[in-house]
Amino acid sequence: VTIGDDYIAATDTCNGPINAFSTPTLPEMATSTKVNAVKSALGAMTGSDFSAVNTAYAAARRRQLQTAPATSLKGKAEASYAGCARWAAYNALYTDGSSPFYSAFTNFLDGFIQGAIDGTGSFAGLSTADGRMEAVEKGVADQLATMMMLCALAGPAKDTTAGWDSAYSYYYGDTPSRAPYGRGNKRCANYGTCMEDGVTAKTNQAILAALTAGRAGAAAADSTITAAQYAIVESQLMIIYYQASLRYMFKMDLDVAAGGSAATRGNDHQGEGWAFWRVIEPYVVAKTADGSADFREANRTTTTYNTANEFSGVCGAGACYC
Repeated sequence: VTIGDDYIAATDTCNGPINAFSTPTLPEMATSTKVNAVKSALGAMTGSDFSAVNTAYAAARRRQLQTAPATSLKGKAEASYAGCARWAAYNALYTDGSSPFYSAFTNFLDGFIQGAIDGTGSFAGLSTADGRMEAVEKGVADQLATMMMLCALAGPAKDTTAGWDSAYSYYYGDTPSRAPYGRGNKRCANYGTCMEDGVTAKTNQAILAALTAGRAGAAAADSTITAAQYAIVESQLMIIYYQASLRYMFKMDLDVAAGGSAATRGNDHQGEGWAFWRVIEPYVVAKTADGSADFREANRTTTTYNTANEFSGVCGAGACYC
């Protein structure tokens, strides 16, 4: 900050603003607003009637259409992104019928979200709608948004300013509290990893700086910079969802202690935890078999969660406190 400038703790660091990215004028910026429409529909639900939620998910302007517009959340979730190695790997992991990760979804993003809305597949036969509601919300706000963000920078796209603009739009959007940026700030409050302002996650500070530097690298046609900044974006984004996954395993530990393992099947913490876990699961599986299966079985709504039997491989004997 230049001497004489006004320093604003909520938005500035000693090296300048926390968010120095020039706001794009892209339709992707509205993704977080569409997520907010889904959240509002979930909040207005009566019983287990997901019809308004389905409308918000499937239509760009909250209209009931036979085919979801490509710009709607559903349109993005059900599309194929075969050119994005990350999407292809995730989709193969979750839709292979012979895989232990198979969840009877024909498309790992839309299948998960639409299954939660319809109460089908792994969401069938649940005694409560709470887990389905959380799976829908975090499915669109977190699974879909993070995948779109990183796929926007897949391959040669990371060497274009358009790719960085699109990634920022999915990550921050026009309603940041309903985007991955907002999730990062929630988790920093839980883990004590916020900046001095007490609100902004250090992960978000790192991601915003990397997005800004990555775009500058693309503008300068410097692929060394874009590759390095992409690596920072991806790793910092995953930290947010490691935090989220651990937090909801802890919450299920408390649920078991309070009401027994049967109380966890399909409850809000299991549905939310599973949606968060699927953001990082393939990363964990690729690195270690120890513990990853325990996470998978604990989070899936087809099972009940039991601390002693399900999660001991991840956190050792007893509960996992985080």
